[in-house]
Amino acid sequence: MALLDIMRYEYEVSVAHVNYHHRDTAKRDEDIVRNYCKEHNIPFYLKDYVDDNKGNFQDKARVFRYEFFAELIKEHKLEKVLVAHHKDDLIETYLLQKKRGSKVTYYGLNKQVVLKGICVERPLLKFTKDELEDYCRFRKIRYGIDESNLGNDYSRNKIRHEIVEKMTREEKDKLVEEIERLNKEEESLNKEALNFINNRSKFDIEELLNYKDLKRVLRILLYKNLSDKQLDELIKQLNTSKNFEVLIRNKYLCKEYGYIEVYPKEKDYEYHFNSIEFIKKKHFELTDTGNSKEGVTLSESDFPIMVRNYREGDSIKMLYGTKKINRFFIDNKISSRERKMWPIMFNSEGTAILVPNIGCNVDHYSKHNLYMLKL
Repeated sequence: MALLDIMRYEYEVSVAHVNYHHRDTAKRDEDIVRNYCKEHNIPFYLKDYVDDNKGNFQDKARVFRYEFFAELIKEHKLEKVLVAHHKDDLIETYLLQKKRGSKVTYYGLNKQVVLKGICVERPLLKFTKDELEDYCRFRKIRYGIDESNLGNDYSRNKIRHEIVEKMTREEKDKLVEEIERLNKEEESLNKEALNFINNRSKFDIEELLNYKDLKRVLRILLYKNLSDKQLDELIKQLNTSKNFEVLIRNKYLCKEYGYIEVYPKEKDYEYHFNSIEFIKKKHFELTDTGNSKEGVTLSESDFPIMVRNYREGDSIKMLYGTKKINRFFIDNKISSRERKMWPIMFNSEGTAILVPNIGCNVDHYSKHNLYMLKL
């Protein structure tokens, strides 16, 4: 409520409220916000949360509200989301990180982050909770207390009541200085790692494995919340395996042919054509010109044809016998990244009839009337 009252003078604001129905006073809090918005002619958007009682409520609630925020940002062409985390929250988060031994990219709470593709700002991090409550009382702004924060049921609540609430203003300020110092150190180390990466996704094996802060580089390239244990296992595999590939979230980490590469997982594709078309897609182009290993002879019985990306086990019947497409990849040292999206043409019977740079199958080699170029 303090955030809303302060920011309505600085911005043209809208208000998003989620009612989780987890407390008897949830409707009271909704009414406080709704009435304030009505009094000051502020657009008010409400969404009710229905819990399925499965999994971690806090995590699900966080995802739910930020998806709601993202919907509103897009629908109403809004600029950003402002949330009311304060100095005590920042300190609690830092102490919780220390207690868990978390390896984090930022200590405490960052003033600005991007979540669900939206800019989220925390304008109140320099104020303590007491100061914001004093503000509300001075301005005669009604606010509610979340009773679930009063107990010690959660680790954060325990840190809040047993440590943070007993700290003086000077002690809090000193701890914030410590957090800022650590974040500056992290920023410097991250900058150094980014300079090493230099916008690359492919590295010489020895160059990458000998980098002094390999774990940091892998976190930047792959996923920032990878644990030290996970990274130790990845580094062991990279050092001991001749060839190695693993999917982490939506990115592949691959070691082959003297290189280590990190690249995003792409969606499989599949296109159908009822007649000869000259068309360009992301991974291939159908055209009327090309070399002999890109051409195919199509007849009416071949349609509809299908073009899709390579799948394990695909093969094509050539003049000299059936060839496993994967064998071609290996013989020509085609990277794992290229293999996954390599286009293959099939006829109406589901027979592979053309693989660019290998050629067409034995029954479709005469006067080529279509060429497929791999892009």
